[in-house]
Amino acid sequence: MFNSWLRDLVAAGDTSDELLFVCDSSVLQYNSTSREVTAVLSLDWSPNSMTYAHGILAAGGPNSQLCVKDLREKRVLHRDSLGGSVNNAVHVARMAPGQLVLYACNNDYIVKVFNIGPQSLVPTTSFRTQVPVNYCALSPDGRLLSCVGDSTETVVYAVRESSYTRLYSFREAHDTGSSTAWSPSGTFLASAHQDGTLAVWDVRAPTAVHKRRLATACRNVKFSPGVLDLMAFAEHEDLAHIVDVRQWSQVQHLNAGCGQGRDISGISFTAGGDRLWVGLDDCVMSYDLDSVGRRAFAYGCLC
Repeated sequence: MFNSWLRDLVAAGDTSDELLFVCDSSVLQYNSTSREVTAVLSLDWSPNSMTYAHGILAAGGPNSQLCVKDLREKRVLHRDSLGGSVNNAVHVARMAPGQLVLYACNNDYIVKVFNIGPQSLVPTTSFRTQVPVNYCALSPDGRLLSCVGDSTETVVYAVRESSYTRLYSFREAHDTGSSTAWSPSGTFLASAHQDGTLAVWDVRAPTAVHKRRLATACRNVKFSPGVLDLMAFAEHEDLAHIVDVRQWSQVQHLNAGCGQGRDISGISFTAGGDRLWVGLDDCVMSYDLDSVGRRAFAYGCLC
């Protein structure tokens, strides 16, 4: 796998046995039931960012390249440079009216926003930021956008039609932010940072409800879908962790790299929440989750 320090090159597919991941200059789709591997994107550049949501696959490149494909319709919607610098992250989400949007984060102090149409991408707006942005995430209700970048802050913007207004920021780290994520309810906002800080806030309150300081950089953070109330985060090498959002003190540690110093390339919960994918530099690990027990609000092992 091609490794970026932002480490978000793994994404779950539409079903629990489907996985998408970056390998050199391609995005591959793996089916764990049939064990088939299919190239769904073949590029002449190596993606350093990738995402999949709502049937849309997007990959960003180091020289502002962007390729967007509707996998369900097997149609390429965009395959060109956006102009500017590296696309640090791409994010696909659904706005409140139902419109699919794509965000492209870069080092140009600008977040670019596109509507995803049936045939192509349609530029809608862009907004300037105080620092280069490494990652952004839209809240489930489509009203708030969180951003992390080359500062210690996690910044929240209000989303109103095609305008983005800075509302407030949270700060618990002492170094650059690499990832941010919302819980399915939109109540919790998490961010991961270069100095090993993992912080979670209840957006209705100014103080963090959960905080961890790792010995190495914290690269990625994701919440599970639905009512499972789990959060996963990954370190720079070897280790990923699953936290019980109902009881923040309950954590399960996953030594995916077996202590061999293997880079983690990304993490992703499946849409049904019954599996966590953890990408390494040469393979992807699969961890089954106790989704039945979690839906019954039972306690015990998380996976």
